[in-house]
Amino acid sequence: VTTIKDSWLVDTGAHNHIAHNRTSFTEYNPSDSLSEIETASGTVRPIGSGTVELQGLQSDGKVVKLVLQSVLHLPNLPVNLFSGTAIREFGAYVCGRTDTIRLSKGDQEIVAIEARSGSLFLKLAASQASSQAFRTSKALPAITPTSIAPLVTIET
Repeated sequence: VTTIKDSWLVDTGAHNHIAHNRTSFTEYNPSDSLSEIETASGTVRPIGSGTVELQGLQSDGKVVKLVLQSVLHLPNLPVNLFSGTAIREFGAYVCGRTDTIRLSKGDQEIVAIEARSGSLFLKLAASQASSQAFRTSKALPAITPTSIAPLVTIET
């Protein structure tokens, strides 16, 4: 069972993927020089950045590996944020009709989403098996330092 703290909230206003738990990162670069960012709680400075790998579920139950690069580390955030800006820059969109995140070109499903407590969350799998990987790697707006700008690419 995925708790709210372990969940990834789909935030269409977030310019960066953000993780609160250091153990979520498969690669990590601590830093005291990252640019401050605005959050709902005010201005904060991330303490590091790196790569986070998630096992998402598609609507048919198929497990997909989501590789998020240049994820910011904000330990005081109550939930992880999956950047809607990164998805849009990647060429994908949130589809309310199918409860999925889909590629704009070709309308291919990336991952399913689910509504909980009035918000949208990525559907995550308990299994570590994966047959596809979606890798984040496309530059985002200027509030993100160039050295850590999240990117979006697809790896199949």
